[in-house]
Amino acid sequence: MWHVLGEEELQKLKSQPGINWLAARTKGLALLTPESDKPTDAQTITLALDGIWCASCTLLIEHVVAQTPGVFAAKVDFSTSTAEIAYDRESVTKETLCESIAKLGYQAIPKEDASSMEQRADVILLRRFSVAALLSLLMMMLSVPIWTGYLPLLPSGVRIALTYSLWFLTTPVIFWSGWPFLRGAWSSLRHLVPTMDLLIAIGSLSAYFYSVINVLQKGQFVYFDTASLLVSFLLFSRTLEAQTKRKASRVVSLLGQLAPKEARVLLGDQPTLTEIANVRVGDFVRVEIGETFPVDGTVIAGHSSVDESMLTGESMWVDKQIKDTVYAGTKNLTGTLTVQATRIVDTLLNQTTHFVQSTEMNSLHYKRLADRILQIFVPLVILVATLTIVGSLWLAHLSLGIALLRGVAVLVIGCPCALSVATPLAVLGGVRRLHEYGILLRKHEAFEHAANIDTLILDKTGTVTLGSVTVKETVFVMEESLALKLALSAEFPSDHPISKAIVQYAVQMGLSPFPAKDFELVPGFGVRAKVLHYTVSVGADTSEVRSPLIEAKVEKWRNLGYSIAYLYIDGQPMGAFAFADAVRKEAYDAISRLKQAQVRVVIASGDHAQAVAAVAHAVGIEEWHANLRPTEKAELVAQLQSSGQHVAFLGDGVNDAPALIKADLGMAMGNGSDLAIQAGHFVLAKPDLRGIPDLFELGKKVMGTIRFNLGWAIIYNGIALIIAAFGFASPAIAALAMLLSSAFVLGNSLRVFGFSPQRYVAGGFAVVGTLAVLGVLSWFAL
Repeated sequence: MWHVLGEEELQKLKSQPGINWLAARTKGLALLTPESDKPTDAQTITLALDGIWCASCTLLIEHVVAQTPGVFAAKVDFSTSTAEIAYDRESVTKETLCESIAKLGYQAIPKEDASSMEQRADVILLRRFSVAALLSLLMMMLSVPIWTGYLPLLPSGVRIALTYSLWFLTTPVIFWSGWPFLRGAWSSLRHLVPTMDLLIAIGSLSAYFYSVINVLQKGQFVYFDTASLLVSFLLFSRTLEAQTKRKASRVVSLLGQLAPKEARVLLGDQPTLTEIANVRVGDFVRVEIGETFPVDGTVIAGHSSVDESMLTGESMWVDKQIKDTVYAGTKNLTGTLTVQATRIVDTLLNQTTHFVQSTEMNSLHYKRLADRILQIFVPLVILVATLTIVGSLWLAHLSLGIALLRGVAVLVIGCPCALSVATPLAVLGGVRRLHEYGILLRKHEAFEHAANIDTLILDKTGTVTLGSVTVKETVFVMEESLALKLALSAEFPSDHPISKAIVQYAVQMGLSPFPAKDFELVPGFGVRAKVLHYTVSVGADTSEVRSPLIEAKVEKWRNLGYSIAYLYIDGQPMGAFAFADAVRKEAYDAISRLKQAQVRVVIASGDHAQAVAAVAHAVGIEEWHANLRPTEKAELVAQLQSSGQHVAFLGDGVNDAPALIKADLGMAMGNGSDLAIQAGHFVLAKPDLRGIPDLFELGKKVMGTIRFNLGWAIIYNGIALIIAAFGFASPAIAALAMLLSSAFVLGNSLRVFGFSPQRYVAGGFAVVGTLAVLGVLSWFAL
């Protein structure tokens, strides 16, 4: 008799933080145990996979792995090339699972060991493409006599040497460079799942073996170049896709590195180093100066300044004392704190990580337009080729050789060469233009999103502003140069952003510090030191004595959103500093251009309302949001998207990663955090906001070119399939038509590079002139 976990219990288990659907299912199955037998030892494992080229590969792996004895469930994610498997450790081992996947032609190893496999796979794929491209280029040059029909006029020895040379050059392209396609086609046939690999393999092998037969029979036409070019173009496309997937998967790993793996838990009065997994809600955790908080919690003892920039994006330190909240991943700077843990698994950092992970997997499901078309086109071409052979034999009563020849022509002319290069060529043109704007492309589907953007959300610090605190104004009730030198001397040993700003301001005034003694960093206030015979302090407003001159200025600064620090000499307020983050000089012009293009511009920041309002007013933005946490920025993006808007987000910090990935288009400043750069579709290598309007305009141009290319390829293939099916195109004409179609796509993509009509005309004359010279040489048998 079996004990089965109830549906209500299972749903409750699945809703617990940190447990996904597969883990919940595994836990449920672990309880499906015979009352008299040993309980099933269920476990989940994540495997990294190499060789997944299309979504049908994931279905194939899931189907086969699920049939393995001892496996409860399998889930394969195409976007991350990973397989998550729930299995019984007593019935099957992880080595057995890897072997069963390897039999399908895919490599599988545990996710934690995947870095070396990914690097090796990238190198091998690049080598396959490089070999195919080089040999295809040589074959293009050797194939000129075949294209011109001059091959039969060549001496017998030369003709044999030429055709055998093409055979020799094509073989490694088909069977080594094209091995991933052949392997995928074989798996497709074994499990009756039609994939693009099957069409590529049929087309390339048909052209190859038909050419081999012609070489052996000393025929007039060979199509080795057709087969090799098809493999080269598709390897190029898949190299781009593999690199994009690798970069996307690094976002989550970067987030996971931010939080420590151990905590110093208090057992009585003695701290004990313990793994995070063993910490419980309510435990007391001690965090020393310079350490990172391992959990979210509440301060119960101590006083310190904390760097929360990884969450808020703001450079100002935050004072923490009893009853204040601290967050995992932030850094303790000036004092030892004792924290009572309130969240272990579902910390704010873990929520951010989970948000990035789930949204990244979903966003990668947006395939290129060509991929969506190829899903229908692949089985269609196979069907047309089959019907052509059958119709030629049974309806037209043609010989088997002619019927097969027509079938080969359909496969050759129907090979999706133009479809496969339509998008990459246009994207490469866009990348070249982006270089002129100082922008780098990180994800090749980004142009598709950039073309539709109607709302832009900007982070404030480090994006609209320069991200560094500067002194805006000062006021003193004593001699200014002496006041500044005393403040400079007291602040010089500190690395606080306020201290750095005062030091930089004083040095720019040509001042140098006095020797300072008894320096003290006071949490919640500022700094204190002995300078000459004065006790000098710089920090928050703590004095009960007020100077009317100073307070009048301070009130004005507060209304402007400035941060304030007071200068005290022997305990008396003698001056004040106003601090602000400098606005980028080009920000106003860039935002004006965006408004003219009917793009809605919004600021979303973790800073306080007055500072955000001041920056928004300075650059001409009416809509802004302040005091936002990382997931709240992402929620703002989702809110705008739910109203039908296409949203772009520009940020620079770790705190911007959820919004960057949730947005339809993520853009990161090149001087921002690694995580922000990894999460974005584009990176502004040159920190100039004027590149954004150019980017949106370029996105529309690239997508227009892609749609035109795809439209041409579809129309061409539709007409070409009909012509080839009815015998009006021999394999030679089919190969030439396919090459011309790809050349047309290439020429149209050149428009994205910004080539002028004069260059087109000059290029056209050069091509016509070259062909004319070759024609004359052929005519006179030279």
